[in-house]
Amino acid sequence: MANELLQLFIGIGLSEQKAKETLKNQNVSENLKQVINEANKFTGGKPIDKNVGTLLYHLATRLKSQIIHHRPYIIQCLAKGKLTSEAQLTAAMQYFLSNPVDKVDVSAFEAACGIGIIVTPEQVEQAVSTPGQILIPDMLCHEPKVGII
Repeated sequence: MANELLQLFIGIGLSEQKAKETLKNQNVSENLKQVINEANKFTGGKPIDKNVGTLLYHLATRLKSQIIHHRPYIIQCLAKGKLTSEAQLTAAMQYFLSNPVDKVDVSAFEAACGIGIIVTPEQVEQAVSTPGQILIPDMLCHEPKVGII
């Protein structure tokens, strides 16, 4: 049984060491096993890739009991590639903690999690460099004020 779980955990991209560590905690192992089995229902027989596996691990270890009834929906979003980062997963869990209703408002959920929003490295670089480019000329024309003691 332990060897089966070890292979299951390694199969989602966990390192052997992390998988063995996880097996030492019975609650986490059981949660992760359930999460993986549920995710497999949505993958169409395809193996779970490492990114999704890592997110499933985070879900299994961080999901609060108050929102456990939303776990299948979150798993579906992970397995179908709607939630692709730890930040989005955290936002998803926070959304359900902040909106304790049984019926999911899909558009509000997707907006809260940033589903469908893709930011390229070039966009990040441009956003970070633009404010600096605006301020540099202004900084160069003013002498720094140094206090004299």
